[in-house]
Amino acid sequence: PEAARLAAARPGPALTWRLTHLAVADAPSEDLLEAVGAWERTAAWVAAEQARVLQELQRRVAASTWAQKGLREDVAGTLTLSGRAAGILLDRARELTAAPEVHDALRSGVLSVRKADVILRDTGFLSSSEARCVHDALIEQAPLLTAPQLGAAARRAVLELDPDAAEARHRQAREERCVVLEPAADCMATIRAYLPATDAVRA
Repeated sequence: PEAARLAAARPGPALTWRLTHLAVADAPSEDLLEAVGAWERTAAWVAAEQARVLQELQRRVAASTWAQKGLREDVAGTLTLSGRAAGILLDRARELTAAPEVHDALRSGVLSVRKADVILRDTGFLSSSEARCVHDALIEQAPLLTAPQLGAAARRAVLELDPDAAEARHRQAREERCVVLEPAADCMATIRAYLPATDAVRA
C-alpha cells in the first residue's frame, strides 16, 4: 500500500518526487495522512541541507567578524528576511555543527525542525560530551513526544546531569529578569515578563 511505502521512506529526492506526483484528489485518507508526515520529514531534510550550506559559508568567514556580519546581511538579502530571521538560520547551522547527531537526525527526518530547535535550545550550554549523551537519549524519544514534551524531557535530563550547574544557571537567569513592552497591531501592545516561575505563578 502507498501509505506503508510513504511511512517507511527516508526523506530525499526520491521521496519528494513520489509526494509531488501523488494523486491527492484520488488517494485514500490513510495515504494522505502518511503524505503529511512524509512532507514533514522532507521539510526537516531541507532544513538540514540548508544548514549544511550555511555551515560552509560560516567556515569561509570564520576569521573575520566583519565578514560574519556581512554573511548575515547576505543571507537576509537572498531570502528577503530580517536580520533577526537570518540570524536564526545561521545560529541553527552553527549549533548543528557542534551537534552532528542532531543534524543527522534532522536530515533523516527523525527530528522535525521544531524538535531540533528545542533540543539545541535546551542543551546549548552543555559541554560537547554532556550534550552528546543527552542528545542521544532525546533523539531516541523524539518520535513519541511533542516538541513541548521533548523540551521538558531535555530540561529534566540537564537537571539530572548536573543539579549544581542548573542552580547556578537559575541564579544567573534571575539577574536577567525584565519586563518588556512591545507594540502590536491595531494600536495595541503586549507586555512580556521574564521572571522566576514561582513569582510568575503568584502574579
